[in-house]
Amino acid sequence: MRPFSLFVFLLLVSGAAFGQTANATITGTVADQTGAVIANAPIEARHVDTGALFLAATTETGNYTIGQLPIGRYEVTVSAPGFKTFNRQGLNLVAAQVLRLDIPMEVGSTQESVTITADATLLKTE
Repeated sequence: MRPFSLFVFLLLVSGAAFGQTANATITGTVADQTGAVIANAPIEARHVDTGALFLAATTETGNYTIGQLPIGRYEVTVSAPGFKTFNRQGLNLVAAQVLRLDIPMEVGSTQESVTITADATLLKTE
């Protein structure tokens, strides 16, 4: 009976060991200074020690999640048209951590301008 009890104990302990994770997650929202979310903004998390890149993009609601990140030091970069590039350094992720990083984007100086030369027609309500 003793070997059976030992087998059951080892089976339960090994199941708990597989439940542990050595990975982390970065999640948050990307928005401009007024709080309007920015959709489809590419996000890059770079593991500083290994140089490994983990890519994601924001959803239509401005949310993003980069999961299954090996523990270590990270740098997060976000770039979107019309905005300055956001770069956050010094993020240290530990096992099973979920880091919330909301990213405020600043409007960047653009080199192009849009000029409208045609007059708009008046709306006829009849």
